[in-house]
Amino acid sequence: MQPFRECILMPSLPLKIFISSANRQCGITSHPHWHDETELLYVLKGSAFQQNNDCFFSIKEEDFVLIGENCVHSTYSDKGKPCEILVLQIALDRFFFGRDWDFHQKIANACFVSSIRYPKGGALMKDILLTSNGNGLYKDVFLRGKIYELLGILLEDFDTFPLSANPHVTQTQKEFIKKIMQYIEANYKNPITVKDAAQHTHLSVSHFVREFKNVMGMSFKYYVNFFRINKSGALLLKGNSVTYTALECGFNNVDSFIRNFKKYNGCTPSMYLCKEKNDI
Repeated sequence: MQPFRECILMPSLPLKIFISSANRQCGITSHPHWHDETELLYVLKGSAFQQNNDCFFSIKEEDFVLIGENCVHSTYSDKGKPCEILVLQIALDRFFFGRDWDFHQKIANACFVSSIRYPKGGALMKDILLTSNGNGLYKDVFLRGKIYELLGILLEDFDTFPLSANPHVTQTQKEFIKKIMQYIEANYKNPITVKDAAQHTHLSVSHFVREFKNVMGMSFKYYVNFFRINKSGALLLKGNSVTYTALECGFNNVDSFIRNFKKYNGCTPSMYLCKEKNDI
């Protein structure tokens, strides 16, 4: 996952569907990010904590959440408890054309401020997952039909949804995010201070701290360490040692790395490797 602006690679159809899961060792930790695709969540098991822009709310089994294009969002499940969330990401601009463009804008610009019970939406999402895992000759045709059916019921029930009046981050905030993310990407292997980051964005330290927390929902230090831990996963999976990975990702020592790894992933590096191997 890209640390903030997520680039979702679509297969032959402009959608991606998968189950994000947690177990007793590792929780779901999808930190704040945004992307150009509309995202739908349906909780299959357990509970989690959801952020959509500046709204924070709990989600539980059978809850449904709509996340519009470019909405800053994150998901965290309770550590130590099983949780499964069905995730559907759709590039709406490749489903709506011509006179239907208003439908695209209506859904794409929406963002829930709380979850709802929406069993018919969840049932369709599960059906889409089942179809996407099939191998039929006309699978793509059936998938398109099911996606249009889901979009149709969303539009039909749209006025009943708990929607934000201002679902998007502003252009100024996006520019701030882009600049600071590029800075973190270029410097995460080295010591990074709030003062350095503020100077890079030409803001005072107090203004920078406020703006970062407002957009990201967390402190700058918290996010930098998350970024480093996010980078560490790939290095560990390539067979690198914990010591090498820790130093390569900007941590001063192994103890600090392991402590932060457990903080953000809910498990140790060794548990993480075991889980990844079992999921293959």
